[in-house]
Amino acid sequence: MGIPLFHLGPLKGSDPFNSDPFNSDPFNFKKGSNQLEQNKQYKDLNERLDIENKKLAEIISLQNKIGNINTQKKALFEQAIKNHISFSTKIDELIRDFSLVHDDIEIKIEKIYLHDKCKELLKDFINLQSHDRQSFVNDWGSKYEVDAKSNIEEFLQQALENKLELKAYKEIKDLTKGILTEN
Repeated sequence: MGIPLFHLGPLKGSDPFNSDPFNSDPFNFKKGSNQLEQNKQYKDLNERLDIENKKLAEIISLQNKIGNINTQKKALFEQAIKNHISFSTKIDELIRDFSLVHDDIEIKIEKIYLHDKCKELLKDFINLQSHDRQSFVNDWGSKYEVDAKSNIEEFLQQALENKLELKAYKEIKDLTKGILTEN
């Protein structure tokens, strides 16, 4: 009829009065002991894997936060440049709107760049021991008048990347504030 799924009687060759499999075969105890030891190692590995997965999740979370911060930094960078250039554009509009000419008398507003003041501010903050930094400070005014946007972008990029070596006890935020509000 088929093979029985279980056996109710003693196994062939075994003692029917002593059916304890651990006592009859000393290798079963060792196998069981080895199995328990492997389970413990498996459990330890599983615990370490859980710890590493938590670390990975934290790293991914931090990377996402860093990405968001970099996106915000880029947006603020672009907004600062846009606002600075917008201010200059508004001044040009005011000059056009408030120019008056009557007979031989002309009244008009003139835009004046405070390059000397900005240059002094830069000299006060930036360590001028390198030729590149000296050139940056000395060429500020002429570069600003030619292309204010590129000049401000270059300054802000160097400021954000800490490429402007400042004098002791000077902070980049104070220099940036001064440069963006002086011109």
